[in-house]
Amino acid sequence: MKSHVLRPLLVIIGLVVVLLVFRYFYVPQDFGIHENGFTYGLYRTGAVADWKGVTVKYQGEESCRACHRDVFDSRLLYPHKIIECENCHGPAGNHPTDPAKLPIDRSRALCLRCHTKLRYPTSARAGIVGIDPTTHNPGFECSKCHRPHQPSVQFLRYSADDWKHITYRGRDYCENCHKDMFDKQGGYPHPHAAIECESCHGPARKHPADPPKLVIDPKRELCLGCHTRLPGSSTAHDGIKGIDPVSHNPGVECVKCHDPHRPALQLLDWTKVRSFGGA
Repeated sequence: MKSHVLRPLLVIIGLVVVLLVFRYFYVPQDFGIHENGFTYGLYRTGAVADWKGVTVKYQGEESCRACHRDVFDSRLLYPHKIIECENCHGPAGNHPTDPAKLPIDRSRALCLRCHTKLRYPTSARAGIVGIDPTTHNPGFECSKCHRPHQPSVQFLRYSADDWKHITYRGRDYCENCHKDMFDKQGGYPHPHAAIECESCHGPARKHPADPPKLVIDPKRELCLGCHTRLPGSSTAHDGIKGIDPVSHNPGVECVKCHDPHRPALQLLDWTKVRSFGGA
């Protein structure tokens, strides 16, 4: 055999040998069903044991039904019955032990994943009721008007006439200009990050045009609406940290010591607390 044929042949044989040696050491011994020529293709027997060791995050709707039977049963009457609870409420994990309460994703983006109107009449996805997000109340949370568990139009929280008088704009509207405040909220985990800005700052209406500046409600009563300790308990409703308003610095505005955007105790301004003899 001539050299110009033999040399390429030897190179090819060498590459095949290298490939076979590499495969022998690299491919796990339990990969495929060897007796039948890899009948099951890309399958490794040991993967079963590996997956058994993975912590399960999603528990499925039957787990939710055990405690939330009333919500679960009412949801079955409406189109959202086919959606798993954890799609909106997040993975249950070991709930209610850890976490004790599941955060709800109220973002507009979550709803628009299914309810953005598509122009494909032959697609089953186009059969879902959809909107044009650029014209339909842009920047507003869908759950402000729509009830996720009862999404049918007849159960809207607000009617078309109500919209003519609505003055609240939602947190997405605030974030457009006050990104720094939202970053501060996100930088330290605490429950106030879930509260609407307008709950304390009042309705935005056409702010910043009208009014140019929102009035902040610093009243003690506003905070006590959530943070009044329940009788015989160390917390307020829903496990929120609470106080006895009679004994806990009566007459003093909560914001004198607590920063509403960072209310954790370790971030308290103790110099202010001592200035009026508080505790």
